[in-house]
Amino acid sequence: MDKKVRMRYVIVLLIIVALVLTALLFSKYGIPLKEKGKAPKKKTVPVVVTTVRLGSISETLEISGEIEANQKVIIKPKVPGRLEQLRTVLTEGGKVIEVREGVRVHKGQKIAQIDHEEYLAQVKKAEAAVAEAAANLEQTGKDHERFSQLMEKKVIAVQQYEKMKTAYTQAQAGYQAAQANLDLAKIQYRESTIVSPLTGVVTQKHIDEGNIVHTDTPIVTIEDIQTVKVVAGVPERYLKNIRSGKTPATIKVDAFPERDFPATVERVYPAVDLMTRTLQVEITIANKENLLGPGMFARVFFALAHKDNTVVVHRDTVLGSEGGERYVYVVAVRQSHRVPVKLGLQQGDLVEVLEGLKQGDQLVTNGMNYLQEGAEVEIIEEGANK
Repeated sequence: MDKKVRMRYVIVLLIIVALVLTALLFSKYGIPLKEKGKAPKKKTVPVVVTTVRLGSISETLEISGEIEANQKVIIKPKVPGRLEQLRTVLTEGGKVIEVREGVRVHKGQKIAQIDHEEYLAQVKKAEAAVAEAAANLEQTGKDHERFSQLMEKKVIAVQQYEKMKTAYTQAQAGYQAAQANLDLAKIQYRESTIVSPLTGVVTQKHIDEGNIVHTDTPIVTIEDIQTVKVVAGVPERYLKNIRSGKTPATIKVDAFPERDFPATVERVYPAVDLMTRTLQVEITIANKENLLGPGMFARVFFALAHKDNTVVVHRDTVLGSEGGERYVYVVAVRQSHRVPVKLGLQQGDLVEVLEGLKQGDQLVTNGMNYLQEGAEVEIIEEGANK
């Protein structure tokens, strides 16, 4: 047998000896998986808890809408003609300025002038006609009185008296017609001067000076934005919660995200939209700072209900499904306990607990998904109620 073969036999023999020795050592000194006669140690679940406290909660409803002016008027002339002026006089300083977007005007303030020379001429013509009719009426009245006396004395025929009586009646009618024409001419002359019907801001200028305008020609749009409003649809199921002048409301706009603007429910429209099952609600907002403008997108929040001194917890601590049993886990003597709860008002991530929790309970806020009734727990953190 050559050296190579002998070497192979030696290596195989050494491997067999090593395996046998290893088996003997494990059989004599090996570590058992569990000690005989002892139950396996229970697993401890780490959790985060908070002490339940009383707080306040308001249930709100959010809807969206567009801000509108409280009052909007498109100014149109009442008489046709050439737009001679589109200017106004500032109340402070008396400066004459162009009426354009952004200009603030007051109720009764002159803002435009239609060429009034023609209307002034019509007034003068009507005044002359009234004077002529008055003179005719005066003379006819004297003749009528004289004919009446002659008729009493039977000096004239009945036909002559009736003719004079008719002339007198016609003179009266002529005077009244002339006076009516004068009144109309004065109205048209007065209306050739255009004044603002409300206090507000010019939001749109439709035409320039020098153009011919008619009674259907828009000149400017004026809007009252000292108070603005939002008209939006509210689901009919909330009708019982929303009352004119009573339901608190606030609005938020993207232009001022950190600010809440107090609002008032002005009116609730009575008709329900059959397609959307909503009612129109009008909300008004004081806008003395002129921060809110027509066309802004607004979110409206209605305070439907409010409670103080009630148990309020974070909604994530409540397990279970809508319509099924809702429950939480509390810790007492290092053990978890599943507690059924009855919920009340909801506000964002907060929810009111009507039954099941009380002030001072240790509520599990993290780790509750790994718990069951009676599980041993280790409190790794205790924080404030979310």
